Amino acid sequence: MTFERLKSLLSDLCYYHNVNITHTFTINKTQSLKVRCLTFNSQHTFELVCSNCGKVELINDIDVAAKAIQKIITKNTPI
Repeated sequence: MTFERLKSLLSDLCYYHNVNITHTFTINKTQSLKVRCLTFNSQHTFELVCSNCGKVELINDIDVAAKAIQKIITKNTPI
């Protein structure tokens, strides 16, 4: 998935922040990365949850979040 497509997906998650939407990426059929947009005082924060390690990462910047997701899904690198 391209960087621009990831940014578009994250932008869509922010647009629908009033609805509880979680996007799940499946990696190697055994691992998953769940992404959702949280909103606090009009500030969007992306929550990334890695299934294999249970680690939760909160990222406030759409570019940083897209780069982190791209790195995880293409290189299978943990957050």
